[in-house]
Amino acid sequence: MRHRPVMLKPYLWLAGAAFLAGCSSPSVTFRDADALAAQGKDEEAAAKFDLVCALDPQSKECPGSGARAAASRVKAAEAAQKDGQYRKAERLYRIALLSADDATAATVKERLGSEELKQGVRFEAAAADPDKLRAFDTMTSVAATQAPAAEKAKAWIAAERPNTLVAQVKAACRPRPKGSCSTIWREIEALPQKPPGHDEALAIREAEQKRIKESVLVASRFLDVFKGRFVKKEAFAKCVAEKADTPPADANSQCATEVYEGLAHERYDAEHQQDELFRKALVTIADPELVAALDARRQDAISKGEYEKLERGPGAGGKK
Repeated sequence: MRHRPVMLKPYLWLAGAAFLAGCSSPSVTFRDADALAAQGKDEEAAAKFDLVCALDPQSKECPGSGARAAASRVKAAEAAQKDGQYRKAERLYRIALLSADDATAATVKERLGSEELKQGVRFEAAAADPDKLRAFDTMTSVAATQAPAAEKAKAWIAAERPNTLVAQVKAACRPRPKGSCSTIWREIEALPQKPPGHDEALAIREAEQKRIKESVLVASRFLDVFKGRFVKKEAFAKCVAEKADTPPADANSQCATEVYEGLAHERYDAEHQQDELFRKALVTIADPELVAALDARRQDAISKGEYEKLERGPGAGGKK
């Protein structure tokens, strides 16, 4: 039985010929991507390189198209970073990692971990943050670094500071403060013009002063108590020195009776209670600057017998 020769349908033959031709001909998509890269249009080039394998899977350029896409994105990221577009640069670097070869991947990881990019991204995020108080905290942190974005952060702080002060008063002038009510209010008073929301901030400040007034008075009164400890300690030392011919144990006992009231354990209990009451007053006050000022005066009263007198609440005046 004779077999008839198999005849391919015309459209199948043409498809096969096109397939075979694709195996050897260069990818049109790759050529377009290469042209875009030559023009410096790196983002567009990367997007085209991404399509090479999808559109021309049999082309000889397909295996290397991913690496070319990554390299183009790295160049685009470098340009964005140079222009201060840090978030864009970070995004491009991260996408580049998906198709980068080992050498390019190592470079990208180094860039992503750099202080310049990290602080730049933080700066851009803070600049776009509608929460000015949170943005101010971030900008302050960025400004303290050596990254290029630090200067931009300082400029932002200088421009936005008046607008953030009222928000900071609201956060600081309360029982559990974020920041010092005293410090921030001084900044507001130092401004050449009252910032928006000044009257609201003033009302909050005055309410806070009213809340802590009694505790400030209590803590201030205890400073004289602490000063008294120094005075008695000095008197005791002088008394012992004057009894140089008396056995030390006897001299200490006699001088303790002359200088102090009550027994030793009673004095200890009394001083412990005084310290606790003073600390409780500081906890109620809460303002970090005012608390630090009162605590420093306590240390001076105990160790030197004198301390700076508080003037008008958080201010400091002359020696007492």
